[in-house]
Amino acid sequence: MLLYGHSREQFLAKTIFDIRPAEDRDELKEIIDLGGYEFEDRSWRHRKANGVTIDANVYTQAVTYEGRAGALVTMVDVTKRRQSEARISHMAHHDAMTGLANRSLLQLEINHALARVRYGVRHALLCIDLD
Repeated sequence: MLLYGHSREQFLAKTIFDIRPAEDRDELKEIIDLGGYEFEDRSWRHRKANGVTIDANVYTQAVTYEGRAGALVTMVDVTKRRQSEARISHMAHHDAMTGLANRSLLQLEINHALARVRYGVRHALLCIDLD
């Protein structure tokens, strides 16, 4: 509740759709309609009271409470970890001085393109030596 910026009463009045960004709600609805939402551990984006979106790892366990089926849900905010991972990935694939893609990223992109070629996607590669 504190993490989301809502009072206890405000938070308890919300549905799962209320704490999800609008662009993610259709995916959530599809998962619920397919019956796969209940106890699936995964990462989601959640929206705080101030509109800021956070990344959350959500873990769910089936429980029975007062004779009724329910779920115990634990959420871990992993926003800063994801931002750090993105920074590290950028540093690994880009030149520190120019910010341009390096050979490592080129090789990664070539490998992805070759994988897509196997499925009939067409690609072209143009190499220019600037030396």
